Amino acid sequence: MFVLAMMLVAAAACTAPAEPESTTTTTLGGAASPEGALTALFDALAAGNYQDTALVTFDDQLALMISLEGYDSADTAFMLSDGLPEQVRDNFWKSFSAGFPVFAEEDLAGVLIGGGEEFSVEGKGFATVAVALRQSEGSGDWIARRDAQGRWRLDLFATFGPSFAAPFRDWLGRLGSSPDAEVAKAALADQRAGLLAALQRQPFGPLSPKTMAEVDSLLFEVGL
Repeated sequence: MFVLAMMLVAAAACTAPAEPESTTTTTLGGAASPEGALTALFDALAAGNYQDTALVTFDDQLALMISLEGYDSADTAFMLSDGLPEQVRDNFWKSFSAGFPVFAEEDLAGVLIGGGEEFSVEGKGFATVAVALRQSEGSGDWIARRDAQGRWRLDLFATFGPSFAAPFRDWLGRLGSSPDAEVAKAALADQRAGLLAALQRQPFGPLSPKTMAEVDSLLFEVGL
């Protein structure tokens, strides 16, 4: 899958390992700290509990990412309004878990989660969280965001968004004009703060001028 490949390449680009910090989530969803959100995500993936990833990610973001694999506007609008089907979520994260050791040369259980540094973009709370590999040299910052309840979840667009700016622009061009297409476009426009956070923090290293220009163009095309 294209989306998974792009995410895995970035994840594998994750210098000195950070110390792990153990925290937990609750049934409220989210986690009490940004480090806790990442810890809970990797714990769920390592255990194969793929439905638990919903507690520490944003469903609208995952629906948009998955839509790049060829879903039309009606499918995307359905996932945004009714939620992700269990099988779709399972397939996505199962494939991510299977591919991670191939790209990162590290099992998911070997990932180390370090401390978080909070910042804000357009009034929304974000935090960079150091993610390092135990066996191979590599680290990067994944970015978490506070949800509506003030809890922390992984922000896929703030962490991986710039890599998908060009594909999302192509996707927008194929959506056409319909109520479902407008729903999809509005959901993408809602990711503005995450994309700006990605440009500001560049979690996996400096972005190329071309990539930054693609993100700017994407923001313009969704009316931001």
